Amino acid sequence: MYHMEHQLTELEKTILLSFLAMSRGQAKPIKMEEIAMKFPAVQRHFVRNSIEKLLKMGYLLKHAGGKSYILSEKGIKGAKRALIEGARIV
Repeated sequence: MYHMEHQLTELEKTILLSFLAMSRGQAKPIKMEEIAMKFPAVQRHFVRNSIEKLLKMGYLLKHAGGKSYILSEKGIKGAKRALIEGARIV
């Protein structure tokens, strides 16, 4: 059976880039609300859901406190790939 890697949505890529920028490439814990507040109010629900999805996919790790997240190695690679590829123009 073939394992297809999940294609990240533009929102998920943006969230990873936000984590990368806010943590300055370090393993710095960032609260979900700190990230959500960077987005318009109508998108914050989707941002919270996407953060949980990124956690399940292994791009983010929960920090010991439980309310903060850090980028995993997979997350750092995904964020850097999104940075290099850039946004998709529709």
